[in-house]
Amino acid sequence: MKSADSVDILVSFIKWSGLRLLMPAFEDLRQRDVPVRVITTSYMGASDAPAVEWLAKMPNVRVRVSYDTERTRLHAKAYHFRRNSEFSTAYIGSANMSNAAITSGLEWNLKVTAQDMAHILEKFTAEFETYWNRHSLRSETCCVTTVSVSCLSGIMKRHAGSTCSAQSRC
Repeated sequence: MKSADSVDILVSFIKWSGLRLLMPAFEDLRQRDVPVRVITTSYMGASDAPAVEWLAKMPNVRVRVSYDTERTRLHAKAYHFRRNSEFSTAYIGSANMSNAAITSGLEWNLKVTAQDMAHILEKFTAEFETYWNRHSLRSETCCVTTVSVSCLSGIMKRHAGSTCSAQSRC
């Protein structure tokens, strides 16, 4: 993250325990005004609302949440660090943003570089853009910056087993 010019993160769950480990890196990205996009889910209510809120409150971070658990459960995990130097890197595998996944879990992740597997990064970028632009993903930046954690937590729990509707805003 230290040398990234932009970051895209796609994880099923964001846990406070995992975010805490990455906070210094996110603060560095904020100080350097590096754009970050995060896609996560409300599936099973596993994401921690305070963690999602912390990310969404950062001026350089945009967060979108999938509440769709009926058609396609978003289960992918990938961290893409773009660099203008053309030495972009991604980690694609099984690690959500949790303490266990980052520190001690038996996660399978593959490091992909633009130099070795550019076609994989291109595929990830195309898929990420498809997810990012889906109407079923809701941007939480507006909602999160104006409501309490309990409201966001309630929204995430309410949609943990249902499809999102436009009427369910804060």
